Amino acid sequence: MSDIILGNNFKLYYNTDIGNTSPQGIDNVLIDELAAFPILSLTSETTKFDTYTSDYVSTLLSDQSMEDLSIVVNYIATDPSHQFLDEAVLNQTEFQLVLVYYFDEEARQISYAIVNGYISASSLNGDKDSVVQKNYNFTHSQVIARSMVANARLPLYEGDFGGRFRWY
Repeated sequence: MSDIILGNNFKLYYNTDIGNTSPQGIDNVLIDELAAFPILSLTSETTKFDTYTSDYVSTLLSDQSMEDLSIVVNYIATDPSHQFLDEAVLNQTEFQLVLVYYFDEEARQISYAIVNGYISASSLNGDKDSVVQKNYNFTHSQVIARSMVANARLPLYEGDFGGRFRWY
């Protein structure tokens, strides 16, 4: 498998449980009609220490920063996920974004990132001659998981485990 992700299987979820650490959480709700690929940009500053007893320079990670994330949707006022985002702007509610970059069912692996935060602003663009799009500016408060790959949980169906019952 190559390391290139095309983005055609990308999914963006929101979760009201900010303590969630699973990319397949039960309360994850899919945000419909994404119009642009949201870019999660995390940077870490490094500090170098030169000690007199060592020939090497030690490098430690220090402050971490993240740019605001832009969520752009083809806006449908009656869509429940868009209504949630609109309410989050008004109430300044903290919630969680789960970015699922790739889900490989054969290898049972999922590539994801999880970020807590709130929507600081929104803007509506479009008119009668173009698609109406709404841009939500997501400001992070905590990074739960940077881009990671984990084993995916597959759905459990009735009859997957156990044997047949015999009635005598």
